[in-house]
Amino acid sequence: MRNGMSRGARHTSKGFTLIELLVVVAIIALLIGILLPAIGAARRSGWQAKGAANLRSFMQGMIQYANANRFALPGLNSSGRSLETIATTTIDSRADLPTQNWDWIVPSVDDRDLSSNHGQRLIRILRELGCPAMRTIIPVSQVQNATASVTAAMTANAGLPGPSYLMPAPWQWAGTTEPSGTTSGANVTRYGQPSAEASLVQLPSGWSPRLDRTAPNKIGIADGFPDVTSSPRFNAAPWVPVADAAYGLFGSSTPIRNDSKAYDSTQDNIALSVRHNGRMNIVKWDASVSAEKLDDLYDVRLWFPSNSIFQGGGANPKVARFGWTAGKVIN
Repeated sequence: MRNGMSRGARHTSKGFTLIELLVVVAIIALLIGILLPAIGAARRSGWQAKGAANLRSFMQGMIQYANANRFALPGLNSSGRSLETIATTTIDSRADLPTQNWDWIVPSVDDRDLSSNHGQRLIRILRELGCPAMRTIIPVSQVQNATASVTAAMTANAGLPGPSYLMPAPWQWAGTTEPSGTTSGANVTRYGQPSAEASLVQLPSGWSPRLDRTAPNKIGIADGFPDVTSSPRFNAAPWVPVADAAYGLFGSSTPIRNDSKAYDSTQDNIALSVRHNGRMNIVKWDASVSAEKLDDLYDVRLWFPSNSIFQGGGANPKVARFGWTAGKVIN
């Protein structure tokens, strides 16, 4: 019997000691610490790649729109004019209508997948067609001039999805200004630059926002977040009056302007524009996409039509690094 008991004692299993458990926990914690940054970096890289793909698709859609509309670029002076005197009942009944006069996205995508409801259409293009790295939701209280349908859609969405992509305003303005004495935009042939923008860079007098007037080496759309400091911060009106620093949810002044709402490097929201590990996605008119550092984008020629004249008023001092002085013609 003693031998039997002895054999049983020898087969008794021994559990983990406290020290062994602590070693295992430490190893797991170490592995998590190593893997989490890599997972986060991979996720951010995926966001950047998806955002770049969106920009390329938008540019291809804009090119298709222009080819079907006598080379006109979608936005303020073309597709946006349909909202100039439109009734609210109409804007809530057609899926092909842009959500704002500055809206170049709706004309660039297949409207069969969009809602005829104005508010639902706006929420969808900002949320589902936006950059996955844009996680900001704008409170309803920070949005002004919204229609009833936009207000209802924002409320259901717990706010307005932050805009992701902006078209530089020079590609939307024309080379002439609104005729003096005009009281209604319905009589304006083309909307031109506000005076403050013309004092920075003067567009050619005969400039018209057309695809055949663009150039492959210039930026057509870029990452951006159109923040402003005053409250309410965002204008969701279907028709945003053409004025200095008024570009709605889809346009922006360029980084060349020192106080650009989207690209002022001294403002907190710059991280929402330059949101891919210190870089921002851009797409040029030849549909080529790249991720660039903001400091490499202060070359004036990247943002304005050829034969514009750099005047220098309100310019970011960093343009001097690229040799820009007042009176120089943009090629």
